Amino acid sequence: MDDGVPPSVETAINPLPSSSMDSSYSESPPTLSTWFLIFLLIIFPPLAWYFLYKDKRYHRWFPILLYIYGALLLVSVGVMQTSIMQLIGLYNGMGVKVPFTVYTSVPIGIVFAAVMILFGLFLGMKIRAEKDNKGILITVILFFVSFGYAVAAIIYSIIYPIYGLISHIK
Repeated sequence: MDDGVPPSVETAINPLPSSSMDSSYSESPPTLSTWFLIFLLIIFPPLAWYFLYKDKRYHRWFPILLYIYGALLLVSVGVMQTSIMQLIGLYNGMGVKVPFTVYTSVPIGIVFAAVMILFGLFLGMKIRAEKDNKGILITVILFFVSFGYAVAAIIYSIIYPIYGLISHIK
């Protein structure tokens, strides 16, 4: 490389030797720390799911996450049920008709949690058998749908009926 640039300057600009700059050179993607992924699962799960999906060595985490998210959904549905029972008591005490959405969120949440747990069992067997991992993509979609359900359930079974109750009082 006799283009007038001293070798020390060229090495500072491009630390790779010139023989490695051919077309077959490919940089391997950086791997993320396990602790960082756990942190992302707590703080911002969708980004963590993306990284888990991209790195095949973390694919075994998906069935476990399905169990955990299914159990958390069951617990949150149980807590929501106590709030809904109090809300129904308020409606009945005021003589106001209870909206239909109040009654539907808990059964749908229980069914959704059961689907997550059962799919986690299925996916765990499939991953252990080292078969095709198309179920991983379905799992990521299931995670996103479960987050959407949680937000919709809170809005339509608790916040919207409380708003209706307050507007009825005025």
